[in-house]
Amino acid sequence: IHCLEPNADLHDKIQKRVHFHKNLIIHKLGAGVKDEELSFYKSTHHESNSFLKNWGHRLGNPVPEEIVSISRIDTFCSKNGIDSISILKTNAEGFDFQILQGAASLLNQKKILCVLVEVSFGNLGAESATPGDYINLMESHGYQFVGLYEIARNKSGGIMWGNMLFVV
Repeated sequence: IHCLEPNADLHDKIQKRVHFHKNLIIHKLGAGVKDEELSFYKSTHHESNSFLKNWGHRLGNPVPEEIVSISRIDTFCSKNGIDSISILKTNAEGFDFQILQGAASLLNQKKILCVLVEVSFGNLGAESATPGDYINLMESHGYQFVGLYEIARNKSGGIMWGNMLFVV
């Protein structure tokens, strides 16, 4: 199991919490559409940290951004000798679409069996891709949308975000 965590502080905390799991490797790395370095915008509520500067879900007060290495999933897997992925789970605060774009080769080859991606709905997702964008992208690679899970709703019952599940 490989976990990519771009936030240096969180990476270290996660590493300490799961050090006894011998089959779990935590990488201080982000994922995206290109192999590059990007600004990672942080706040006092780490749950809303994002590579998107104007992320609509941002909570708390800004703290200094950090420059983080980004790898395409295709590149990461090639460098780490990973031939296939059983489950690709993303929760990248609006940057999830770019992660999937960076996995195009693995997706085209059907080397990822299942994709569970966090998606924002309505105005909250204005800076990121729409649910329809995800469906179109994944269908173009031969995947089927099978459900929406862990749905967060606003006070009037509308969906704010959830996890979309795609399978080959």
